[in-house]
Amino acid sequence: MFCGASFVLAPTGELAASAVSFDEGLVVCDVDPSLAGNLPEALDPELYNKPLHLWEALVLGLRGYVAQLGAADVVLALDGSLHTCLLAALASDALGPTHVHGLIICEDARDETRARELGEALRIDLRQTESSSAASAESNEQWALSQAQLLVWAGSLGAVILGAQDKTFLALEVRVGMGTCATLLPFGDVYRSDVTEMAHMRNTISPIIPASCFMEVSVPAIEGLDEVEGSPEARLRRVDVTLATHIEWARTVTDTIARQGAPLVTQRILDAFRAAEAGRQGWPHPIAVSSRTLHDARLPLGLAWADRERTHEERLRMERAQSGLRRDGVAESDASVLERMGMDLSGLFQNVDATVVGGSLPQGVDRDVVERSVEDLLGLLQDIMQSGGMEGHSQGFGMDGPFGPLTWGGPFSEN
Repeated sequence: MFCGASFVLAPTGELAASAVSFDEGLVVCDVDPSLAGNLPEALDPELYNKPLHLWEALVLGLRGYVAQLGAADVVLALDGSLHTCLLAALASDALGPTHVHGLIICEDARDETRARELGEALRIDLRQTESSSAASAESNEQWALSQAQLLVWAGSLGAVILGAQDKTFLALEVRVGMGTCATLLPFGDVYRSDVTEMAHMRNTISPIIPASCFMEVSVPAIEGLDEVEGSPEARLRRVDVTLATHIEWARTVTDTIARQGAPLVTQRILDAFRAAEAGRQGWPHPIAVSSRTLHDARLPLGLAWADRERTHEERLRMERAQSGLRRDGVAESDASVLERMGMDLSGLFQNVDATVVGGSLPQGVDRDVVERSVEDLLGLLQDIMQSGGMEGHSQGFGMDGPFGPLTWGGPFSEN
């Protein structure tokens, strides 16, 4: 989703004109090329409210998505949690309460009470899940039964099924075997801490979400996280910021750890993100509201390589090797330069069964030919580095398979 709000700035940085957000409009602004000083009447920029801005984007996105499918109604599950309550509020704001249908699937009386309070406050259509003697009391069987009932109900209404899963869940907690009948995940590109902030913001407009929903903060189970952050809110914020640093900001494992600190915990978060890749396959796409969705950040399923944090000594050796590649005169046949660089590169690959040119060559091997080959290779590496190919991420992917990319998009990973 794009917010709109196009604007015109003067050379001094003052705001000359601004369009409204999340609405179509035409703004005409006269530009005086001879203006040397400040604008006579500069505008004050609109105050940015992230939760409200995000909420408006999701409302507009949900409304447009349902309309593009030729539908008018949505069906969703209500289990009394903050996420399902907020999803019902979002659907009501986007489509109107008469077009929202909620299936109550609560396991205890307290959750059912919260779900019914929310439904009555929004004035949406509610239905109780049907029990079955064939289903045991285990939650997974009850969940499967509720999914089947959602499918039947949505089919009879011609409605779109919505899921309440967020980006944090899809990044870390989804597992192979988990499934959903949802067609769209409105919160699938929103981290859990931002979902909580949106819920607080929505309750300032009208207090429809029961206060007890805010008492339960679900934090992904990461070993050692509770030793780094004290409160559940702080732990969740650390997890989400770590994921955003690695996904949206496309930082490598080493850079993410350097920015976030707590190396063991940060590495475990990134390992969990990589381990959940197979479980994310087949889940519906979200409303894209970030610079990089999980679909954009997907990893090749066939990739056995896993990046780790580079040690300080490894980073220093890499910097020395890169400085040698960038030094003027590398293209010349200087045996001493090539041998020194070969030794540096050999140190980087000391645990790998590889041979780097340096020192003496086997009898019968033409040194000039080898040096020219190495020079060509170093020139290629230099071009790749200058174009960003040495980074741990790539703008594109290699060969795609039916469930995701099969090959690494760039020539190198971080390590």
